[in-house]
Amino acid sequence: MISIRRIRRGDSPLYQSIRLRALKEDPHAFCATYESALQRTDESWSKQVYDAAEGSSQAIFLAFEADNAVGLAAVYRDDTKVDEAEVFQVWVSSESRGKGVGKAIMNKVIDWCGRAGYARVVATIRNTNLEAFGFYEMYGFEKRSENGEEVTMVKETKTR
Repeated sequence: MISIRRIRRGDSPLYQSIRLRALKEDPHAFCATYESALQRTDESWSKQVYDAAEGSSQAIFLAFEADNAVGLAAVYRDDTKVDEAEVFQVWVSSESRGKGVGKAIMNKVIDWCGRAGYARVVATIRNTNLEAFGFYEMYGFEKRSENGEEVTMVKETKTR
């Protein structure tokens, strides 16, 4: 059974573990690198979790199968466009792909964004990450723009 929940203030070690796993297993999918993440201090991991655990300017969601963390997604307010939220760090472990985990995480992200008052959710994807591009397209995101290395996609939220 898949469950999705927002990160909690005591989840810093859990978040650090799953984020590092994502960066190590799928380095092509992210702008950040495993090596750069290893250089972060415990305080920076803790602050990120603390800030994302409450409020409406950012959130991190974790996906679980039984008690195992198998996916994540982070959402942050775009400070230049107050009605937009940006989704980052979307990842599902290889053994959990194809089971609806990505869709379940994105459902939670879109629902949270709508309840938090965001009119749309934006995702920026490396144009070489065809799997992610296909996922976002299947989920209803539409291409907004493209530059040499990235594609920006957007999805309107249903509630405002």
